[in-house]
Amino acid sequence: MPDAKNLTTPEVAAKILGKNFISLDEALKIFPNKKSELTGYDLVPFSQEALYHCSEEKNPFILIPALPKCGKSLMLTVNEFHKMVYPKYDFFASWTDIHVHQPPFIYKSVCEPRWYLISKKAMEAGEKRRFCAEHEWSERDFEIEHAVVYVYAWILFKMVRNENIFLGGTFECLDTFSRALSSLTVIDCQMGKIHIGHWRPSNPKLPDPLVVPSVEPYTPNSRVNGNAK
Repeated sequence: MPDAKNLTTPEVAAKILGKNFISLDEALKIFPNKKSELTGYDLVPFSQEALYHCSEEKNPFILIPALPKCGKSLMLTVNEFHKMVYPKYDFFASWTDIHVHQPPFIYKSVCEPRWYLISKKAMEAGEKRRFCAEHEWSERDFEIEHAVVYVYAWILFKMVRNENIFLGGTFECLDTFSRALSSLTVIDCQMGKIHIGHWRPSNPKLPDPLVVPSVEPYTPNSRVNGNAK
């Protein structure tokens, strides 16, 4: 059972994060589900202290309820997001790389049914280290997410707040884009659209991709509370 110190009600979280918080009701207007059938959203799995640290203007984070499906059977994969919004909304850039390489995660991966606390912008590694140093966090309190989480968050924020997020540069995802090319999946949202592509770690001509850190659930700002992982 998680420590109560590491849990926050959505109402309190909304007051802390303001416009960077999206409620479950707001998400259900975009991706309808029967609210009575959903579980895991009554409490936010982050402490108030962690939320305050993530509400600072210089390093803002967003808090969103992720839904893995829409209705009874439509699984919200990246491919389904593309089909849902295209061509009515011009949310995605070229789909050419995906047509050519057919990365499996595009058709299989969905979000976990839970709250996600994610950086609103792409960060360089040094920015993340400075955040950790200022707030006595560990880099182990963060993780990189699958591409579907970033796609879901971007579309949700665009539809609910009419705001582009994850600006700053190309950032990496947890998924392998192509085993044949030994390439990672990267996303770029710089032009106000989602571009999903691949990046080869072995190419010295390419700069390292940025990161969009996601806070591990039940992170209490563990260094302060003495609960080092």
